[in-house]
Amino acid sequence: MSTSLKIGILNLVIPPHELLEAAPLAESLGFESIWIGEHFIVPMEMKSPYPYGDVAPFPPDAPFLEPLAALSALGAVTKTMRFGTCVMVLPMRDVYLTARAIVTADIMTRGRLELGFGAGWLKDEFDFIGQDFATRGRRLEEGLALMDTLFSAERPEFHGEFWQLPPSAFEPKPVQRPRPPVILGGHSPAALRRAARLADGWMSTMTSPEAVARDVETLKRLRGDRPPLTVTVLEGPDADLEAYVRAGADRLIMAPWRPDRPWREGMADFARRHRLGG
Repeated sequence: MSTSLKIGILNLVIPPHELLEAAPLAESLGFESIWIGEHFIVPMEMKSPYPYGDVAPFPPDAPFLEPLAALSALGAVTKTMRFGTCVMVLPMRDVYLTARAIVTADIMTRGRLELGFGAGWLKDEFDFIGQDFATRGRRLEEGLALMDTLFSAERPEFHGEFWQLPPSAFEPKPVQRPRPPVILGGHSPAALRRAARLADGWMSTMTSPEAVARDVETLKRLRGDRPPLTVTVLEGPDADLEAYVRAGADRLIMAPWRPDRPWREGMADFARRHRLGG
């Protein structure tokens, strides 16, 4: 495998109560990161169409942890691996509480946190918690701007469409300056424009290397002279790693073994076959 490609693990392939054991083992085997997704409450019958396939890639009773709390705990049992959210749905969240949790997690992981954000697709979930689905894109962008203000300004002040903040105090600031890296995903023209404008990285979900390469070229054009975005791809155990490297990927987040295989065995076998430890 190309040494330029980082391999991260998606948490859903590991039972939640075994993550504290899995993280240091993954680190010792050469995996670069662990990523935790987010859903608050999932209906048994999802009415919302999944935007990246025919059906959602998880059952309604899949075990979801609160990502920032879980990643904070994993930071205490590891030394070098990074941690990411894949993804947090910011328009469903209270931005102030989320900003506080982000700072906490960045400190607890000693500056090893990355923030994957999305606008969300499961309207049922928005309805359950009383958030407006129609304005989620605008609230995502404004929420990111508000958090940037909280993370950087000595006396944060903000006046937007959805949030109003008089001069206030917000301490401490994140370990990573000006904030942990923000990664935005999506393949639509609007999503690519948003990532190019606002993010440090872009995430692709379960799509071919050829499609990733096309989107990467679009992002380069949209970024212009600004530093290029990092490219993270969410894929399955049969992904062609070298094809994604050629497409421009910097990292794959994956379940690198089959669900019916014990995770310890699958993790060690994948690391050995692809020489993750060098």
